[in-house]
Amino acid sequence: MKFTIAAACALALTVPAESISLRFLERVNSQGDIDFKVVSETPFDKESKESKCKCPEDSFWHVKNKECIKKGGQGYECGFFPAENHDDVCKEGLACKKLESSDVGYWHKGAVPASCQPCKDECPKAKPCTSEEITVKGKACAKVEAASKDGPTGKESAIEKACVTVEEAMKSAGVKSASGDKENAEKIMAAGKKLAFEKAKAEAEQGAKKNADAAAEGAERKAEKDAEADAKSEAEAKAKKMAEEGAEKKAKQAAEAAAKEAYSTTAAPKPEPTTTAAPPPAKPAPTEAPGPLFPKAQVPIQPAEEPTVEPRRKIPLDEAAAEMP
Repeated sequence: MKFTIAAACALALTVPAESISLRFLERVNSQGDIDFKVVSETPFDKESKESKCKCPEDSFWHVKNKECIKKGGQGYECGFFPAENHDDVCKEGLACKKLESSDVGYWHKGAVPASCQPCKDECPKAKPCTSEEITVKGKACAKVEAASKDGPTGKESAIEKACVTVEEAMKSAGVKSASGDKENAEKIMAAGKKLAFEKAKAEAEQGAKKNADAAAEGAERKAEKDAEADAKSEAEAKAKKMAEEGAEKKAKQAAEAAAKEAYSTTAAPKPEPTTTAAPPPAKPAPTEAPGPLFPKAQVPIQPAEEPTVEPRRKIPLDEAAAEMP
């Protein structure tokens, strides 16, 4: 079998980058406390045109490896190449024919044990060596909504739009040119789609968290205000109750005092009237003792002298009281 290691390596299967990106976008819809949703996407613009390949007459264009490979002569192993190239591998007058009996097997799709053999009838015509050149341009954009599950309402969200350039996508995809074949374009398109999503996702996540923090702060301020209002209302009600109880207590005390005063006025003994003591009677003037009933001898009676009577005088009450027994 005639084939090179380089040719074998060039036939390694590749998975389209776009399909990887689609699976990525489908998988990422929730991360921790944030839910994400792609609102809209705008891909790069593509411009395609057909161009002739630059392979010489004795070479063919490898559809997978994207390079020119020399055509093989009789007996050349042609079945190793992709099925799309089987009619292009052999030189003029030869055709790639499948071997009926062979213990050789290939792992990649389309490859079978075959070799270049002379044509019995008309040889198959090789496909014209042309290729489609696709140029990617413009911007790829994505609009993503992020909703926080930790906010006061449970769904504080933000919607952000982000765009990336072709150069950013080329760098991410490891592509050197914006113009190339279909596979080259697919890599750039997929990289741009993914980058735009990730950029919008990051900005939306930041916005959602910011909105959640603002909502939480607002809810906290509201809670403090409500608590302050409740405390004020409770304090006013307590003060009113205390005032009412104080007024009731004072009224009760005043009523009790009035009742006591009324009782003491009614039950107290009446005071005795104050009188001025009368002055003691004056002592009678001294008189002579009476003689015997039958005097022994008659003594001539001489007129007696009139007694001296002192004039009446007022005695002070305290002096009279002092002389009283």
